[in-house]
Amino acid sequence: MADNRKIRTEKQPDAGDAAWPNPEPEDSFETLGKKLYTTAVKDDGAAHKKNVTVLMLDDEHVFVDIAQHHLQKFQDAQFTLVWKQTIEEATAEVRSNPAIDIILTDYRLRTSNGLDFCLQLNEMGCETPIIFVTATRSFKLAVDAMKLGVEDFLVKEELSESHLPRTILNVLERVRLRKQIRAVEKRMTIAENRSQAIRELVVTLCHEFNNPLAAIKISADLVQRILVSPEALADLRAFDASFQKIESEIKRLRDMNFEKINFHDEQKAAGNHAENTS
Repeated sequence: MADNRKIRTEKQPDAGDAAWPNPEPEDSFETLGKKLYTTAVKDDGAAHKKNVTVLMLDDEHVFVDIAQHHLQKFQDAQFTLVWKQTIEEATAEVRSNPAIDIILTDYRLRTSNGLDFCLQLNEMGCETPIIFVTATRSFKLAVDAMKLGVEDFLVKEELSESHLPRTILNVLERVRLRKQIRAVEKRMTIAENRSQAIRELVVTLCHEFNNPLAAIKISADLVQRILVSPEALADLRAFDASFQKIESEIKRLRDMNFEKINFHDEQKAAGNHAENTS
């Protein structure tokens, strides 16, 4: 009978909630990489001290006992091991337990195999990282598992006392960083799209201004040829100064570097609004 083997149960924070670096539109991917690395170094201690809930699918209790021992002896993290023996039980646990951080699945099961389990998880839209565990080393099996989104591949007989827990933590850290990179890329895309939309709007506005301004300029030149009184010429010179100022402002607007626009404050306000309304 399947059971839940709990080493220590405690609600853990979501790895995706870690603080993300604030991208700027002019940041290169090298700069973003440095920001992500700095953030990862700052969060490294917290990430390795967290409580990790592990769902394990295996129909043999012997390896489950070994895995429990390895996880319990590890000093840098605390683990909750949830053991299920069938795919049906494991998928039901995934649906009902949002606290699961990572999934370990054996390949050989009595009525199916780990690849079928991974396929069902994909069909469910499950994004929980998966580690594939098998009794034999098989390159083809490893490739098939990776095609289904498996993060790592372990051979049971090669697991040392610290190998399993360190692999779990490394996978969680890799997934967390990948989420951060996706978030940064999404923010960069939003910023670029906004800059492009503003640029196109400004070009349109400048064009709409330039056409009537050109007509006004021609009319002003014609008036200047007719007017002879000093008062009229003084008014015309004042008009010309104002006209040149308008042309200068339009040119400055047209030549503005929109890539330097910082959307951070707007993004922060939107994020605060989302938190307040959630």
